[in-house]
Amino acid sequence: MLEPRLLDAFVGRLGVSEVGSVEDLAGLAAAYSQSIWRGSLAKREALVAGVTPPGWDVSWVAKRELEARTAWTCHATASLFSGLVAGLGGESRLILNQRIDEKAAPVDVHSQVLVGVDGEEYLVDPHFGVGPMPVRVGESWNGVLREAAVIPGDGGASWIFLVKGPDVGDLAYRPFAIDPDPSLLKMFCDISVHSSGIPNRRYLTEYRQNSVLWMREGRDGAALEAWTQGELVPVREEFASWDEGLGNLGSMPAVSGKAR
Repeated sequence: MLEPRLLDAFVGRLGVSEVGSVEDLAGLAAAYSQSIWRGSLAKREALVAGVTPPGWDVSWVAKRELEARTAWTCHATASLFSGLVAGLGGESRLILNQRIDEKAAPVDVHSQVLVGVDGEEYLVDPHFGVGPMPVRVGESWNGVLREAAVIPGDGGASWIFLVKGPDVGDLAYRPFAIDPDPSLLKMFCDISVHSSGIPNRRYLTEYRQNSVLWMREGRDGAALEAWTQGELVPVREEFASWDEGLGNLGSMPAVSGKAR
């Protein structure tokens, strides 16, 4: 659970102070999704420092994010969201999943959050901006550039989680640990350096109300794309450097249009 001062800081930042209903949880998930970057920056920072990639120590993640905004992998975004829910008095458990679609690496572990509200369990995937959705076979969810579904499980799992979007493709995950010991999460954060790895170049994803922004570092600068709900072609801008692209992120139009 987060220290009171860290919890208070995020309550002020997100504007949500309770999770007593599904509507409250949806409001927190949306505010969180639009406030926290996803990407490689924090993981790359850890690798340069020679330490375990972040995600297993929720207090450290919270402090680092409040000091300076950065881009996090799924373990960090899920751990922090779970910590916020628990800090606000909600029932929250972390889920570890094995990616199982045909393009998955041999070991590719993904974190999500299971939240209990009014006797029902809801799945929230902060990394993909999905949820809350009831954890029942046959349930589906539609959001900004994301479609998700819960289908019957296999291999002893109660369910399989599917998510797809034009920017991520079609992915499938099977849960294998719910409410894991922090040491297990730390182990998979360590393993991720060698299993799922990390791109040689920086990237981040920013969710907005009706769009998703992608920024990717290339050989000769950086490209910034805005994927808007209902459009299959993103608005694209190119910049001479990563820092220039980052400086223009806030002014990137989240409107539909053809690639330029």
